[in-house]
Amino acid sequence: MAREPIDLFVLDVLANDLEDLESVLRILNSPSELGWRDQHPAVFTREEVIPAVYRGISEGNIEACVTAAAEPILVGLGERKLPDGPLDEVWFRLTKRGRTVLNSWDPPPLPGESTTETGGG
Repeated sequence: MAREPIDLFVLDVLANDLEDLESVLRILNSPSELGWRDQHPAVFTREEVIPAVYRGISEGNIEACVTAAAEPILVGLGERKLPDGPLDEVWFRLTKRGRTVLNSWDPPPLPGESTTETGGG
């Protein structure tokens, strides 16, 4: 299945931790090795990241989590369940399926990285 690069960038951001939407945006736009800013023509925006998150949820790659009403803990909504409320109150995590998709992805080379190996013998 062909995926938008941003969909895979979002999965990568969620690879190590639970994140809220603002954290996803901040990490995507980071100039550090965690970010994907160098692979995108402009700053990542909410308008393009939100659809990528929704696609990830719909495909079963991302699970939305919300604060439980009775206790201050995060609870997963379940596979492919879209949140009812504003995304600013939702956290996201990779599912097992999402981790499999991410692990099978061959990310683009970083700028300045060679795509061919040299030397050998």
